[in-house]
Amino acid sequence: HKSSDVSRGVALGGMVITFLGGFLIGSMSTDWTKADHKEAMKVERTHVPVGSSPSKGPENARVTIVEFADFQCGYCSRSVSASKQILNDFPGKVRWVYKHFPMPFHRLAPRAGQASMAAAKEGRFWEYHDMLFANRRKLSDADLLAYARRTGLNIKQFKEAMDSSLYAKEISADTDLGKKLQVRGTPTFFINGRKHVGSFNYRTLKRMVKQELAYTQHLMERDGTALED
Repeated sequence: HKSSDVSRGVALGGMVITFLGGFLIGSMSTDWTKADHKEAMKVERTHVPVGSSPSKGPENARVTIVEFADFQCGYCSRSVSASKQILNDFPGKVRWVYKHFPMPFHRLAPRAGQASMAAAKEGRFWEYHDMLFANRRKLSDADLLAYARRTGLNIKQFKEAMDSSLYAKEISADTDLGKKLQVRGTPTFFINGRKHVGSFNYRTLKRMVKQELAYTQHLMERDGTALED
């Protein structure tokens, strides 16, 4: 299924990233091929607003990966190492964005999501995120509080946020967005708007990133965006 706002060959500046504003791209790599570019040209793309969701990697990265996930999802936990590896393999070129999509049968996932956003407000989202996935079978409120202590969060502030369900609306907003984008399960990814359902074999993820780098290079050359070697 495709969202109604899917389009082919659109400039990515109108989608998840805004690299076509004319900034300079440094340290250009040449480890992608014409075949990568051709493959990326074939696919349909969906506009996925990033908004204020937690992310790592530069905001002007040429490849933006938006992940819809659930902290009780075993397949989602595989993204912890995948995201670190892809950011390491393509420094400065990839941005990884996390959006919440708790499945109805994972009853503890919404509260875990709220706790992660409480951590995000203190700039500790990814550390808390990794801890949740490492302990995805232990996500009671008591567990979430223990992880907050281990992460070094402000406990008084954390408790107040959890007691008032302060971040419940943010979890719901992500879930509503996912439904509009025809997300049916977790994890679901959008790589520069290209939809991929299910966890990644790292080789597949790396190949898609290379394709997107080839594609964005073509768009920048076509539109006269300055490049640096």
